[in-house]
Amino acid sequence: APRVFRDPEKQALLVAYTSADLVLASGGGYIYDTAVAASPLARLITFVMWSCFLLGGNLLAIALNKPLVLLPQSIGPLHEPLQRRLVAWMIRRARFTFVRERESLALLDALGCGSKAVYAPDMAFGMAGAEPGSARAILDAAGLERLEPAYCVGVTAIDWRGQSQAFAPQAAYEQALVECIDQLTAEGAV
Repeated sequence: APRVFRDPEKQALLVAYTSADLVLASGGGYIYDTAVAASPLARLITFVMWSCFLLGGNLLAIALNKPLVLLPQSIGPLHEPLQRRLVAWMIRRARFTFVRERESLALLDALGCGSKAVYAPDMAFGMAGAEPGSARAILDAAGLERLEPAYCVGVTAIDWRGQSQAFAPQAAYEQALVECIDQLTAEGAV
């Protein structure tokens, strides 16, 4: 790969992309837009930042003619017409796109590229289970002495504000998780 970046980590990433046989785009929920910007300049700046930083790796794979597979994603909402066109263009050029829920698939259908997407569960559901003794050790370390819980639930939370300073409802998101955990605990979960 030609030397493009001074930063050795960025250059190493470029080398990895150019030498890759396949690019797997991490699953999750980064192909969305939070709101429509007010002014045309703000909309342009938002679009450039969004496409460079959120979709940059995917677009680079396409530019380098590397097979791109988007692992299970949540896609949308997409408010800006230019973003909608860019996502549709990207999905059409990806080898496979996996979406995590029907809403994402419906959005891609509306964009005319739903035939390139497959509905599949989040990859976390495919993780190998731990031995029962491992789970019991974690519960014991947490001080949960119940011998046979009705069921055990693990919850993963994300600091969405760390992902996007524009995400205002972080506290509401965390409160909803707490309320869900409280409800599950009331039903006998640990």
